[in-house]
Amino acid sequence: MKKYLFPIVLAIPLALAACGQSEPTPEELFTNEAEQGFAPQETVEAPAELIEVAEGDTINFTCYVERPCDSDLTLESVTMSDECVQLVDDYGMGAELYQGETYLQIEGIYELHSYAGGWSMLDDPQIVNADGFTESVGMAINCHEQGEYQMWLDTLDVGQKAKHFGVWVVPEGATHALLGDAKIELPETDDKSEIILPDVWGDMPENTRANVPRDQAQESSYEDPAFDESEYEDSAPAYLTRSPEESQQQAEGQQWWSDCMATNTAEYCRATDPYQQ
Repeated sequence: MKKYLFPIVLAIPLALAACGQSEPTPEELFTNEAEQGFAPQETVEAPAELIEVAEGDTINFTCYVERPCDSDLTLESVTMSDECVQLVDDYGMGAELYQGETYLQIEGIYELHSYAGGWSMLDDPQIVNADGFTESVGMAINCHEQGEYQMWLDTLDVGQKAKHFGVWVVPEGATHALLGDAKIELPETDDKSEIILPDVWGDMPENTRANVPRDQAQESSYEDPAFDESEYEDSAPAYLTRSPEESQQQAEGQQWWSDCMATNTAEYCRATDPYQQ
C-alpha cells in the first residue's frame, strides 16, 4: 500500500537587516520554526480516497513520486478458502492453517507499461480485519502457483505482462484487502478444508492445527513435557512395520496424487484416488 509522506521543513529565520533591532531570543526562534515548519505545505496533495474494486476490475499503480511508473493489475479471481486453488506442497510439514485462519488467494494479470527503474513487482496487500483494524499479512507456505501463473512477487520488465498468483494466511473474518490505492471487498470464507498431503512415509497425518488458535499453539510450543517411555515400549513407526508391497503401494499413491494435482482440482483427485477407495 503506497504511503504518502508530508515533508517537514524547518524554516531558518532571516538575519535582521535593520540596525538597532534586537536579536530574537532562542525561545522566539524555536516558536517561529515550530509554527512554520509543522504547517502543511500547500504544494503537497493528500492521498485520494481508496477506490472500491472487485473481480474483473483493474487497479492502476503509479509507484513512487520520485520514480513514477504506470502499471495495471486486472483481478481475475479473489478467493477466501482453506483449500488452495492451485498447487499444494507442504514440504512434509503438514497443515499450515490454525483455527480462525484461511487463505486469501488472488489471481490477476499484471502489466508494466512504463517505469524509470526498468522493472517492478507487486506489493503484498494488507487486510482489514473483522474489527476494522488494518493488518499486514504473511505469504502462505503450502499453497503455490502452477501452470501459466507466476509467483506474486516475481519481477516484470517494462512492456511485459504476466499472470500472477498470490496467497496469504489471513483471519477468516477479514472484510477487505488493501492494494495500492484500491480496496477489495473480500468474499466470505467457503466451507472447504485445507488439503493435507501424505507424509514422506505415505501416511495421512492428523490435522492438529485446525482446532487450535495460533497464539495458543505458539505458547505451548515452548513447553517441555516429561518423556514417558512406556508410550514407546510396544510401538514402532508404521514405516518400519510395512511389507515391501505396502511400501511400494504408498509410494505409488503419493506419485499418483502429485500427478493428479498438477492438472486437476482437489475435489476431482479425492473422488478418483484409486489408493483411497
